[in-house]
Amino acid sequence: MNDRSPEQQAPRDAGRSRRSGAGAAVATARESAIPVYMIRTAFKRKFGDVKEDRLWQPAIERTGGRFYAAGDEAAILRAVEDIDRLSAGRIDVREYTAYQPRFSGYALAAVALWLLAMVLKLSFRSFRTFP
Repeated sequence: MNDRSPEQQAPRDAGRSRRSGAGAAVATARESAIPVYMIRTAFKRKFGDVKEDRLWQPAIERTGGRFYAAGDEAAILRAVEDIDRLSAGRIDVREYTAYQPRFSGYALAAVALWLLAMVLKLSFRSFRTFP
């Protein structure tokens, strides 16, 4: 969503239709001035050990974000702390929960057993007295 009218939006979005996948996501983030932060996790592998690192780093950094190559848990935690420090603003979260009663099956079984007991008591003499 943006504040531009469809006429203003058309020229900018015309070239975007040919892009697809990750390149389109990075281009859209760059055009919208949204920094992208990426943590690449590969156990015990540093930057450059994975060939995609050289592809992703420049693309991510063009958006104003950062690329992190994390080889262990400590590196992931450092990257998350760095992202928390760099990212501006605050995110407010509201959780809504809708509960549905789940006792209806048990209530139906109880009513059915009660009715069965009543029918048996009225139909057979042996069920009229308690042993």
